[in-house]
Amino acid sequence: MHLTKLRSPRSPPINIEDIGSVHFRLKNPGADQSTHLIRADLKIEGSTIFIHFSLANENWPFMIENDSDYQVALCQTVLHPFLGGDGI
Repeated sequence: MHLTKLRSPRSPPINIEDIGSVHFRLKNPGADQSTHLIRADLKIEGSTIFIHFSLANENWPFMIENDSDYQVALCQTVLHPFLGGDGI
């Protein structure tokens, strides 16, 4: 999926086997370079798969699974462009 402008970047692919809600980012190629969170709701009715796209108005969903034998520590920072993007 991409916005109607010819040079807009495409979204990542949607796995058609992921029935339910799937979220992905869609970048706007305009002057502001904004990113939209899109929700794709995949639903099966009989032998037909329906996909409904909408802007996701809720918080960005993240699920991190660590299936390894190692402990992983995560943190979140706010990037400040005037500080070189290192979040400090």
